[in-house]
Amino acid sequence: MRRTGHTWVLFMFALLLRSEVSQAAVTGWPEAVARLADAKSTAQFCVALFKGHGNVADTSRGRLLYDIAKADFDSVIASLITALAEGGTPESLPNLQVKLKRGTSRLARLCDLLGPVRYAGRSIGDLFRGPISALLKPLTDAVSALYSNYQRDDAPARLAIRSQLEAARWPGFDQVQAVR
Repeated sequence: MRRTGHTWVLFMFALLLRSEVSQAAVTGWPEAVARLADAKSTAQFCVALFKGHGNVADTSRGRLLYDIAKADFDSVIASLITALAEGGTPESLPNLQVKLKRGTSRLARLCDLLGPVRYAGRSIGDLFRGPISALLKPLTDAVSALYSNYQRDDAPARLAIRSQLEAARWPGFDQVQAVR
């Protein structure tokens, strides 16, 4: 991999993700929604790198892993949006946590497909392996916070949360642009 502006973006992104994951527990809905947005950004970044540098033979596996992880995260987000709706009955919290774990695992496997792509003597997959596995606890905490506290928020706050949750949905695989 050439040392381009995108390479430095990758390096800085990995450092940012490591520091973001190590921050304190979720304290409110803005932080909780930000955790879901972080997962979306990580997924998009891995797909962009995969499309720009990945092996063509792995394309169908990468697409499948991304689409299944996307479905898990979209399901969690849809359940949280249902919980925010007046009178909505959300899916059980343990089911949401299982979907988060599955989705995070699939995201890690997608980024592992980038393993052969090298930067500074390390594979890109290695750069993401720790940070992605460390996303699970903060994501679980975030979903628990949103799930448990949605009834305490007034209508305008629930509308703002819903809007931000909708923005945290992952784009389709084909919508993500490759990073060269």
